[in-house]
Amino acid sequence: MIFAKHLSPRGRGARIHLNQVKQHSNILFTRAFFSPMQRKLFTSIARTIGAVALVAAAAFTPIASANDEEGKLLFLKGAAPACAICHTLEAAGAAGAVGPSMNELQPDAARVLNALKNGIGQMPAYTSLTPEQMKILSEYVAKASRE
Repeated sequence: MIFAKHLSPRGRGARIHLNQVKQHSNILFTRAFFSPMQRKLFTSIARTIGAVALVAAAAFTPIASANDEEGKLLFLKGAAPACAICHTLEAAGAAGAVGPSMNELQPDAARVLNALKNGIGQMPAYTSLTPEQMKILSEYVAKASRE
């Protein structure tokens, strides 16, 4: 058998089989080179970093609002004719084939609102929608097309 001699910081040696070194290198490293107090400090630092990362990830995760759900419903069936008949929007599960894909076009809310109010090309103006519904729908399309 092949053994390796390992010296700890305190000068004590230990005979360790090389397979043990390969299999348990992380355990040997932490136990051999760091005191219990240092290990405790490193562990608390790692836990703090992990907690900060989780909080930061949660803070930057977009939260779906009630307007998102209402906008999706307007896109799928609330407007007459429904936007989903012509336009593709992956977030809404729509696969229209006539109009441009909202995922490729990625329009901003003002552009969508203008198209809803005035129509564009073959798309009619949506006079049956209230100004509030138009605003909700345009913001939803702008946001969902970028997801």
